[in-house]
Amino acid sequence: MFKVTKLATVAAAITISAGLAIPTASAQPATISAYDNCASGWICLYSQTGGFGEKLQFQDEGYWQNLRFTAKSVYNNRSHDAAIAVGTGGSGGSFCINSGLKNGNITGKSVYLAFTGNNC
Repeated sequence: MFKVTKLATVAAAITISAGLAIPTASAQPATISAYDNCASGWICLYSQTGGFGEKLQFQDEGYWQNLRFTAKSVYNNRSHDAAIAVGTGGSGGSFCINSGLKNGNITGKSVYLAFTGNNC
């Protein structure tokens, strides 16, 4: 019994020593921008404000493309302008999203990607 206790005590001491020698990770949260997941050359539309939530991304130019949700924010990470419409198929009025623009508070149901830099 003495031998078992001694081994258990040594094992506990080794475990504690090893635990103290292992570095611990920082508990600080990572700082990642919400729009970082939008690749260059794409327009990304998000289901929540500020670039959060489900993301849709588009590259096809020249026609209205309907969204499967109402977009609440957008990042036009393209070199050309885009238009966002309140309704499907470009209906209900639209507004321009210039190249490189991030807008964290919109309402849109369809998007039109322009062929040129200032086509809105």
